[in-house]
Amino acid sequence: MKQLEGRPIKPGVCEGEALVSDKPIGFLGGVDPETGIVIEPGHPLEGHSVAGKILVFPTGKGSTVGSYTIYRLARAGVAPAGIICAEGDPIVVVGAIISEIPMVDRVDISRIKTGDWVRIEGDKITIEPGEPGGADPYTAAWLWHILTGLVLMAAGELLLWDFPPDRTPIEWAFIVIGYIALGAALNGLIIRYRVHTVYGLLPAVGAFGVAAGTLVTGGIFDDWPGGLLFKALGWYSLVGGIGALTVLWALVGGKTSSLAPEPASAILGLSWGIWAYGKTSLVGGADPPEVWQVALIGAIIVMIIGGAVLISHWKALNRLREKHLAPGLPEWTLIAVVLAVTFTRSSIPPCKLPGPAALIAFLILVLFARRVPGERSLLSFLPPDPISPVRYGLIAALFLAGGVGGRLLAEFSPPLAEGLAQVIASALLALGLLWPLAISVIAAVTTLRK
Repeated sequence: MKQLEGRPIKPGVCEGEALVSDKPIGFLGGVDPETGIVIEPGHPLEGHSVAGKILVFPTGKGSTVGSYTIYRLARAGVAPAGIICAEGDPIVVVGAIISEIPMVDRVDISRIKTGDWVRIEGDKITIEPGEPGGADPYTAAWLWHILTGLVLMAAGELLLWDFPPDRTPIEWAFIVIGYIALGAALNGLIIRYRVHTVYGLLPAVGAFGVAAGTLVTGGIFDDWPGGLLFKALGWYSLVGGIGALTVLWALVGGKTSSLAPEPASAILGLSWGIWAYGKTSLVGGADPPEVWQVALIGAIIVMIIGGAVLISHWKALNRLREKHLAPGLPEWTLIAVVLAVTFTRSSIPPCKLPGPAALIAFLILVLFARRVPGERSLLSFLPPDPISPVRYGLIAALFLAGGVGGRLLAEFSPPLAEGLAQVIASALLALGLLWPLAISVIAAVTTLRK
């Protein structure tokens, strides 16, 4: 580790991978303000993206409009995380200040190499040669997509108790890869449209829920339109979407102080055990799950979330930042192919797709209308700061105990289980009807005011 000092031009704290040039950089005409890619012909950094990097170069050059180009990079979310110069010139200095990018000059930049991990803190610069321990950011991004997809699947399919023991291993394999693809897509929507509030998250998880019920499980067409309202816009969106993401982000992002996870996990487990028993009375023709089945499925749920906690404790994700989670064209193509494959395994005729597709398009349009360029997203907590494994073990034990206890309580009092299941189903059906209407009205009013 190396320590350097310089003159703070725009004081701040940031860190990232160094991108070093031994030639001056002209931002106007030299860097694409929409993508952050260096486009100046013959420049040492030509073809490289400055987005999220600690950009290290001798000084600026070119037109004074370069300051505004830096500001445009920041507005588009593709600006450098920090700037280090041998000697700051007015163009770069003004651009860094108006864009609020930490900048330090009067630094011996020959001591920094491309690929070093650099942290700027006021006038101090810390350099770790090469990569610190862990996967490269884009491998880490796909690992996060996988974890997100598995947690969404655990909430959407296992907590829902859509009779998981009745599915074959092949069916589960396609469901798992479908949810991983949807997890990557959901992360991409959150980043692309700068989702930074729970209200903004609603259209994103709504699009996820409709896609899950259409392309992965086909549940959206069960008892139409009840399947759309209860499963897609109710359970998949609110419980399997917002609920699952809240749990994942709280446990892995170190934000459990206001969540009270221990009592919440016990209450959730108890309700789930009763729900798993009582749901059979709603659908008919199925036997209530055995105690061992509830215990097994509960153990799978806590192992999936526990895997995310343990992986976050390793250094695999320590270089992951929110910007790495935005899928590019290859990733979106892969997501589309996977979802097409999972859909072709269903017996749903393609003629039924226009309705769900139009709803997904509308929800994405709402996201677009509410996008705030430069705003940090709900994933800005990355890299992870997870809960301790010991504390998570207690949370998992309380959830399992609650699940088994709820199942036994339901058997002791079947009317209680049936009543609770009916209340949950009715609430999700009503919420699935109301929240899309509410955001439609709010989005329309917001758009008209703009």
